Amino acid sequence: MEKIFPQDIENLLSKIESRVIPCEPETLGRVIEHLINMKDCDEYRNIRRRIESILIQEIKGLAAPENSEKVFQLFAAEEMELLSRTGKDELTLSVIPQNTSTKVAVYRGTSTLIKEDIPLPVQQNTDADFRVNQIRTLLGNNRISLEMISGIAVKGGYLHPAEGGTFLVDEEMIKDTLNSPLEHPSNLGIIIGERLRSRKSDILLTTTDPVSTDEMLDAERMLGVFGYFRKGSGAHYLNHRSIAKILCGLTGRRYEESIFITTHAGGGISTARHQSGKITAVMNAFSDMPGSNRAGNIPIEVVLEEIKNGRISVEELKRLIYNEGGLLSLAGTNDFKTLLDFRDMGSSDIQRQKINLIISFFTRAIAKSVMTVAAEKGLPFIIAVSGGLSRSDEIMRLIYEMIHLNVPVIPFCETFDLELLATENILSRVRPERLQDYSKEKLIFSRNIANIRKTLDAKLFDAPVLRVKPQMPARCINDIIFMAKEQAAKYGCPRIGIVGGNNEEAIEAANLANSEGRFRIAKFLLIGPFAEISQIAWDYDILIDNDNFTIVDAENPVEKSMSLYKNGVVNMLMKGAIMTEQIMRSFIETTKSMLSPDEKVFLSHVGVFEVPAYPKLLLISDAAINPAPNKNAKKKIIQNSVSVAKALNIKCPKIAIISAVEKVNPSVLSSVEAKEIADELSGSSEFIIEGPLSVDVAINPRIAEEKKYQGRIRGDADILIMPDIEAGNIIYKTLTVSSHAKIAGVVVGGKVPLILTSRGDTSQSKLASISLGILLYTLMNIKKT
Repeated sequence: MEKIFPQDIENLLSKIESRVIPCEPETLGRVIEHLINMKDCDEYRNIRRRIESILIQEIKGLAAPENSEKVFQLFAAEEMELLSRTGKDELTLSVIPQNTSTKVAVYRGTSTLIKEDIPLPVQQNTDADFRVNQIRTLLGNNRISLEMISGIAVKGGYLHPAEGGTFLVDEEMIKDTLNSPLEHPSNLGIIIGERLRSRKSDILLTTTDPVSTDEMLDAERMLGVFGYFRKGSGAHYLNHRSIAKILCGLTGRRYEESIFITTHAGGGISTARHQSGKITAVMNAFSDMPGSNRAGNIPIEVVLEEIKNGRISVEELKRLIYNEGGLLSLAGTNDFKTLLDFRDMGSSDIQRQKINLIISFFTRAIAKSVMTVAAEKGLPFIIAVSGGLSRSDEIMRLIYEMIHLNVPVIPFCETFDLELLATENILSRVRPERLQDYSKEKLIFSRNIANIRKTLDAKLFDAPVLRVKPQMPARCINDIIFMAKEQAAKYGCPRIGIVGGNNEEAIEAANLANSEGRFRIAKFLLIGPFAEISQIAWDYDILIDNDNFTIVDAENPVEKSMSLYKNGVVNMLMKGAIMTEQIMRSFIETTKSMLSPDEKVFLSHVGVFEVPAYPKLLLISDAAINPAPNKNAKKKIIQNSVSVAKALNIKCPKIAIISAVEKVNPSVLSSVEAKEIADELSGSSEFIIEGPLSVDVAINPRIAEEKKYQGRIRGDADILIMPDIEAGNIIYKTLTVSSHAKIAGVVVGGKVPLILTSRGDTSQSKLASISLGILLYTLMNIKKT
């Protein structure tokens, strides 16, 4: 395409406006390209206004009946040679049913014989048979019999979704039309066509771009809820496509290579983005856009509130969305012209204020829809608004002022959907292979949707993983997993040795912690009998790649594991297919051998619980290692628990030393010890500690208030220090079995944590235990350096 220079624009536009030269499509297209690349200034606005005026005049000229041949040529585009093959005396009938009328046209070749909008009587049954009789009367009055007609082209309604195009109307399409999920006048088109054709079976009956056309991008289908997505989106596809193709013809562009935005603003309102020969994004005429009798997008919080308070039922809501909402509900009329006329002739001040608000609401909705579908890569070439609202200078001005794009915005006051239907019917008569098979296309669409559903249904996490802000305390088990993932991403994945790797539960947990696309927070050495571990890995589809997963053959897994740990081959250890006593004894001995003579080691177990009825994580110790700890042992258990709280970003945790009572009783030894420990450690700035406390006072604010407990921990403890292993084990099992608590557990007190998982733990709890171990390891061994 020859380049056009800025200095030529003024001269060129003047010649086109004065008809000194014809408005050649390629020339107009180049001028628009120049406009799009200009900066907003007086010159830009002047050129834009003049281009818009030229386009409006060209479109108006096309609407004249004598220019129908040119319209056909624009629609046929590169298939003009096919169009010329049709018999010039062949008749084509186009039919578009609407709410209050039926649009009908008859063409001889590409010349218009009849083009009428047959009105429907008010309050009368206007079903398909009634409209068929009206059409037959119109044809008879013009001395046209159905035997003279070669093709009938009708607007299709709510069929099974499929990509757009021209379809042969077959039995399956008729069946789907009769079983349409929505009542709409467009559903009558196919039935009218079939009944008109019934007298002459060789008439080609087609429909083009039915209301159920669906060419949306996959991302456009998504909704903000798992398992739900859009399939089909009611819009004026035939109208949108006809406008875009006319604009292509007037500007010398190919539809497959152009971007347009079109809005149909009639009784229903919809907006479409045309790109790469498809309508890739839609603001539909039901759930997205308000219309003359449709509510459009009602904010969900409003709907929920109205239903909750009993002010609206589901059936009433349905009526507002489909039949009794929109302009009809807001103003008491479904006609915008009636509303504007009333405002300008006889309304009161407050009525005029309301009408202006309503007009602002609708124009803003249209402008927002345009800007929404424009939010894709690639600037549209032209934006066009069609339908009844496009004929109002006021409404177009309001829309124009809110569309902030460097492109022409034009009212498209004429309709050419009847001509597009006829063009496609004629081309299909010449070359039947152009016709799409409805049954085949809807099957293809269903398969594509199934693939999309498969992708959207792909499981990413076993449970929600919520981001934890830096330095914010973990609030739930999933927070622990997310924090471990962030630590692994920052510091690298630690290597964990599973002691007794021939254990399904441990390997399952390891697999979760090393799932591609999920977590990948650790690497694992599976230590134990090679054959058994290989079989389990095969069963769980784990790739032994000697990086993320490595098998270490060992007759004595405990001895081998401790050697690997001592020599730095693994960073942490995790219990697998061995007894707890075995690993604990060897882990203590190995840890001691790695310490200097004056260093001491004291191990204790800390369980981190997510209890459904408790507002934060609850740490409990010791429920697994120390059977009957004395006062000094409990102090060390407290310090170990605080280290876990620190890894979870719990600042100044509240520690409750648990007993059977919340007051010292000399006959209850644990209450005496609790008081002594609390007094001795009360000066710490790292934590708040109180004891003795009963469990109910420690974790239930209401009971703490009823018992008039005066301490600082009134039902909101972070850590419970249990009197002995029996009490600890009982509350551990009570929370996990009866309260359905989730848990992460580790043994702390050594140089590194030891990960212990129980056979009864869920896979999520096992993953959480690994994650907790990683947080502690990072805190103790990496962040210090």
